[in-house]
Amino acid sequence: MKKKRKKIILIAVAVIVVAAVAINAFLPKNGSKVQTVQSTALSKADLRSTVSTTGVVESTDSVKVYTDLNYSVKTLPVEVGDRVNAGEVLCELDSQDLKDTISQKEAALSSSAKLAYQKIQTSQKKYNDTSSSLNAGLNTQVNAAQDKVDSAKRDLENAQQKQSDAEKHIQENLNTSLITAKNNVTTAKNQLDAATRDYNDYKKEYKDDMDGSYEYESQLHKLSDAIQSAQLAYENAQKNLNATVTAADEERAQYAKSTSAAQAAYDSAVKSLTATQTSVNQDLKSAQDDIITAKLSADDTASVKELQALQTKLGKCTISAPAAGTVTAVYAVQNAPASGLMFVIEDTGALKMTVKIKEYDIPNLKEGMKAVVTADAITGKEFEGVLEKIAPTSVKGNDGKTASNNDAEFEADVLVTSKDTPLKIGMNGSADIILEQKQDVFSVPYDAVTTDASGKSVVYAAVPQKDGSFKVEAITVTTGIETDAEEEISGDGLKEGLQIISDGKQVKPGATVKIEGAAEATESGGGAKGLRAAGMRP
Repeated sequence: MKKKRKKIILIAVAVIVVAAVAINAFLPKNGSKVQTVQSTALSKADLRSTVSTTGVVESTDSVKVYTDLNYSVKTLPVEVGDRVNAGEVLCELDSQDLKDTISQKEAALSSSAKLAYQKIQTSQKKYNDTSSSLNAGLNTQVNAAQDKVDSAKRDLENAQQKQSDAEKHIQENLNTSLITAKNNVTTAKNQLDAATRDYNDYKKEYKDDMDGSYEYESQLHKLSDAIQSAQLAYENAQKNLNATVTAADEERAQYAKSTSAAQAAYDSAVKSLTATQTSVNQDLKSAQDDIITAKLSADDTASVKELQALQTKLGKCTISAPAAGTVTAVYAVQNAPASGLMFVIEDTGALKMTVKIKEYDIPNLKEGMKAVVTADAITGKEFEGVLEKIAPTSVKGNDGKTASNNDAEFEADVLVTSKDTPLKIGMNGSADIILEQKQDVFSVPYDAVTTDASGKSVVYAAVPQKDGSFKVEAITVTTGIETDAEEEISGDGLKEGLQIISDGKQVKPGATVKIEGAAEATESGGGAKGLRAAGMRP
């Protein structure tokens, strides 16, 4: 399968002898017809393979100067073509009304600041006085409350001490009384048990013999009286024991009550002190809040920002060049309101051409490749360039989406590296990106190269004979750079001036042919050396 043909551009003077368009005429010879063919005199030239693109010359450093103000243009000292430096004034807007507003804002801000300062000073003094009095221990309310706490604390400590002493005394007395009372209870209980036992024993022993007799009944009555007396003694002893414990508990309760009252008085004094301190601290906090309130009311941040915004706007009324360059467009009109784009400043000495490259050419290109730049308006001149940048994505449609059809293109920048060129911003032209180039090589028309029976690449030369005719001779070649109309060839049988048949498919080796202009295009009539370039395109 043959390769895609490429565009060839003649870029140097080359003398190429090309025979006239082949005509199917036959000359009589020995009763046969001789074929007339087209040929090209073989010559060496410099070839290059390129990707050809078109675009518009632009500046590599272009600055658009805008304004968001709509004041009238007061002065306009520049015009298209002027060279300006960075910071140079491009125009002045009428800002008198703005200056008047700024003056009024400054006066109001100064007056407000003075009043706010006085309020802050007053609030600060009140706070300082309250704080100093409290820190020095001179606050009467706090001092009085503290005295009550101290007095109540002493009373509480006294009550606690009395309670402790009483408890020791009670405990000592109680121990003695309890021992006696418990002994009495034990004795009475023993006596009760003995009387009860005597009664039961007598009754059991004599009931059968003396039941109903006076002596028996009298003795039972005495024993019963002894039980009652012992029972009464036991109950009294138990009451005395309980009374001893109760008396001790009552005495303890009395002292505990006194201590509790002292504790309540102390707690109340502490609460009163805390409430007083809280009140004083609230007064201090109130004074501090007054300071904060005064400072907040004195906060002129919003007014200052408003004034700063006005001053910034005033600064924008002087529109200056953000960078050095040549003024290439002026949209400002003197005495007319300013709006949007005002100026375009470009570096006319640093140029580039923005082009679009087909997607199938992208794999063959890489940034840094050399290029040749030409302008439609400047004939016969080429300028050096370099492929500076290739966009990472294809050109997007109006909907912002990447194109997905077969016409996808990628934007690229070709930097013009030649100095002091006559190129002008806005010129239409071409940029041929060099894929490969060779010097001093043979090349022939694309159709001159064919294959022989063994599949080798060959060209057919028309070798002159003594009788003035030409004999077709096959020469094996190696192909190289392929262009739209020419293809590089090399081989041992090639030499300058050799007539190569333009369409190898029309002839066969050994055939006799006639070529137009054969008398002039002899073997010794070599072609002049030239340079041809090929540009790749569909």
